[in-house]
Amino acid sequence: MLLGLGWQLVYRQQEALAAFEQALVLAERPDAALEAGAIYQRFGQHADAAERFARAYAAGGGPEALRQNAEALFHAGDEAAADQALTLWAGQVPEGMERLPEIRAELKARRRRG
Repeated sequence: MLLGLGWQLVYRQQEALAAFEQALVLAERPDAALEAGAIYQRFGQHADAAERFARAYAAGGGPEALRQNAEALFHAGDEAAADQALTLWAGQVPEGMERLPEIRAELKARRRRG
């Protein structure tokens, strides 16, 4: 995990990703899965990012992992799965159900921008 963080500090994303993936081989760590997902997201590999964010949530990463999962799924083109993840997220955060339409609109706006 520390090696991956170190690689990120010197802008070596491929090496950081490899280190985070290795950490996931050793243990299901939500922090490693979140970091790997963020790198995949930056690389435009949204399906891989969504899978890592789902792993992060399953490993105890909390509702933020669900939100990131929904965003990656949305960018990957799976709007139905993204909506399911968002609905699950909304049930776990304060005022989530009230914020749900706003979050959906935000995701659609981001996708239009590229």
